[in-house]
Amino acid sequence: MKWSKFNHLYFSKKYNKNLLYNSLSNAFIEVNNPILLELFNKIKENNQMEVLAEYPSLYEELIQSKIIVESDQTEILKIKHKVLSNRYSSNTIIFTLLPTLSCNFNCPYCFAKTGGGTMTPKVEKSIVLLLEKLISNNKSSLLNLTWMGGEPLLNFKTIQSLTKKFERLNIRINASLVTNGYLMTKEKIEEFKKLHITLVQVTVDGLEEENNLTRMHKKGENSFTKIIENLDIFFNTYNQDNNIAINLRVNLDRTKGYLKKFMEVFLFFKRRYPYKNLFISPGFIEDIKSNGFNSTCEFDRATIKNFYKEIVQAGLLEYSLYPKNQFSECAVRSQADFVIGPKGEIYSCWENIGHTEFIIGQLNDKGIQEINNETAYLRYLTDADYLEDKTCLNCFFFPLCSGGCPEKRIRNKHCNAQFDNCMVQKDDIENILDLHYEVKQKISALNKPK
Repeated sequence: MKWSKFNHLYFSKKYNKNLLYNSLSNAFIEVNNPILLELFNKIKENNQMEVLAEYPSLYEELIQSKIIVESDQTEILKIKHKVLSNRYSSNTIIFTLLPTLSCNFNCPYCFAKTGGGTMTPKVEKSIVLLLEKLISNNKSSLLNLTWMGGEPLLNFKTIQSLTKKFERLNIRINASLVTNGYLMTKEKIEEFKKLHITLVQVTVDGLEEENNLTRMHKKGENSFTKIIENLDIFFNTYNQDNNIAINLRVNLDRTKGYLKKFMEVFLFFKRRYPYKNLFISPGFIEDIKSNGFNSTCEFDRATIKNFYKEIVQAGLLEYSLYPKNQFSECAVRSQADFVIGPKGEIYSCWENIGHTEFIIGQLNDKGIQEINNETAYLRYLTDADYLEDKTCLNCFFFPLCSGGCPEKRIRNKHCNAQFDNCMVQKDDIENILDLHYEVKQKISALNKPK
């Protein structure tokens, strides 16, 4: 056994105590006992494992928390095995379906090229045949389904129709909806549960005046007021239901007062909807097709990290930067992932929706995907893989990081792009852990009986 390379033992000047973090197990402990600190230093510096002979229960605890391991390489192989098992698992099918590419908004930064085209019954039939084959061949038990566009609610009939057809195939459905929120009428909202929708993402760009400058309705109507009216209906319907939630995405532009804006939006919506099924997420605007060279409005890693630090210190404790173990990755790496447009066209990635040059194939009448850009298709499945990247494999954060966006990794390799794919905690772990320690103290104080 040995001291894990994924340990970080340090003295916090801010809290005047020794703290130990392990990125394999995500364990974070105070090392207050000087005897324990001495033991750790002996193991770390000289691999004196015999010092633990007198402490059998501690020895077992250190193994469980992966502070000591048999081999660092073995732990890396375990992670690779788990990631690859998930990547090639046939238990879950992932569909992103675009009932239409049309949209009633004209947002200037939208990554999806919109246009005409509404999904026809013929394409619906092909999608059902595809799902039928996948269930039969892979014995899959779950369909993770996302409806997006364009604006998917412009073609709500297809959402209803395909859901009914999927139900007949006797597979469990977990659906989400990405919408601008403008067309969420009472009738549609009341159907969400029947459609197995558990999460609805709605985007705002600020409060009323700022939102309406960029979340522009094509007819010049007040989009913010309408979205609020519809959210009122949603929470009147589902305010006590934790099985269906709203994720409110707040788009942020680095050139504007993004921190102040996020705080204003957060407080406005949390006061209006004080429910557990409302989540508010910052959305950092970026142009992935710029290859990382558009430095005006886009966020770099340091700016994102400082943003989170600021809002946590302002009291929004749920946005802690404390790392989380991830053994899953973007669905584009999965062989059971399909992004299908209204004409049956197949995209490799959400980022490429509506861009005809990034269509990798077509779904035929028999529900079979005909891949006409095999190079692009295989790149998304296998190329620029962080599991084969020596820099990633040697990184302290490897157990926590899924390698970042595969699209960005592929563009870095083949398009001379310069995207930074590293997680925001990198290069500042001690300050991040100090902040987490502070959050833990605040939460403990809030939970103390009065």
